[in-house]
Amino acid sequence: MNVTFLDGLSLKVKDYAFLSNDFEIVIDSVIPQKSSLVINKVNINAEVGDLLVIKNELMTFVGSITTIESSDEFTTSIQAYDFISKFDIKVPVANLNNENVGDYILNIIKSTFYNTIDRHKKMTYLLFQNKTSKYGSLTFDDDTLESIVDLNETIMKEFSVRLAYELIYDDGQISKILIKAIDVTKGLAIRYNLGALSDLVINDTDEESINEIIYVPKSDNTSYKTIISYVMLNDGTIGTNPLVENRPSKAYFKYEKYSDNDYLNLASKATESLLNSSLDHNITFNITIANSTIAPYRNFEVGDFVSFVGENKTYDTLVTRLSFKNSFVIASVTLGEHRIKLTEKMKLLNRRNE
Repeated sequence: MNVTFLDGLSLKVKDYAFLSNDFEIVIDSVIPQKSSLVINKVNINAEVGDLLVIKNELMTFVGSITTIESSDEFTTSIQAYDFISKFDIKVPVANLNNENVGDYILNIIKSTFYNTIDRHKKMTYLLFQNKTSKYGSLTFDDDTLESIVDLNETIMKEFSVRLAYELIYDDGQISKILIKAIDVTKGLAIRYNLGALSDLVINDTDEESINEIIYVPKSDNTSYKTIISYVMLNDGTIGTNPLVENRPSKAYFKYEKYSDNDYLNLASKATESLLNSSLDHNITFNITIANSTIAPYRNFEVGDFVSFVGENKTYDTLVTRLSFKNSFVIASVTLGEHRIKLTEKMKLLNRRNE
């Protein structure tokens, strides 16, 4: 399979090579992960910060190169992050006040990487397309810096909108990269006994997911003294009326105190906490691409919501990771945000506490 190497600022083609059978391509929405590839070529004309492109009938992977090392006299080892991870930069963020969610995140990327006068940061090849009509609100503390990748994850969970990219060609050459804000897919059900699935492992916490948070005003509040409840509803959205019918039959709740200064951020804080709790599991399996029922990139991608129907429990969950190791015949899929490896647990904890 061909690998094309592009200049990271201009998209000019710098080199071509062949991908060996020793590779692992990883796309992860929770923790940006490096993909590892062994290329059947030495002295590749590329450097850290350049891009590589792998394209087949199934998928297009654009990676931002982080390391290039000679493996032996015939091959080169390369590590690269998925292109969206190139936006894993903390930037100043403003509140989203009942505005179009897609325009909001695209404008942040545009102002940081496209409209900048700094030619060392400017990505002149970017195009932008908003394909969602969803509106929403987010509130941040003053002077907040937020990673664009983390912001994408928040918007994905709260508003079912995510970032995607597409290569644009001119006379057979890659000329632009289109960054899109799109609606995520919902409604797909995956059963545990599907014939195309193998190596299924379900790691779930012993505790039930919190589905209601009750905020109680602190005794010294002067402006806000109302008790406010936020409830996870059956459709995955968050409501403020605990008496509605379309909520889980059993309430698993907790109380938290809030100050006057906290009040405007309560909705965002509650939404993030409830969604994180509902996704605190790790379901992994392999799936054959050639099956006629369900397959990645045909029916779902990272960032899409699915229902996983287990033998004893149904999980309304999120596709958070896809990977391919040494071939594109079988994909490894991860559902949920819980991570098993200690290093990944620590990375996730650090990102959420920053």
